Amino acid sequence: MVAGYGMLSALLYLPATVFFVQTMREQKKPVFTTVELVVLGVLALGAAFGVYGPASGAIQI
Repeated sequence: MVAGYGMLSALLYLPATVFFVQTMREQKKPVFTTVELVVLGVLALGAAFGVYGPASGAIQI
């Protein structure tokens, strides 16, 4: 149950990545470090399962 909420919250964090990328580019800094890319990958997987879970019935809200 807790994992379901984590996946659903990833849906909220993933779109914020667009603003993070835009800000880093404006400051002419590297967009992602290696660690941040790993975190982004985990976040994207969580968001994908956050969409798939309720659609398939695996997660009940």
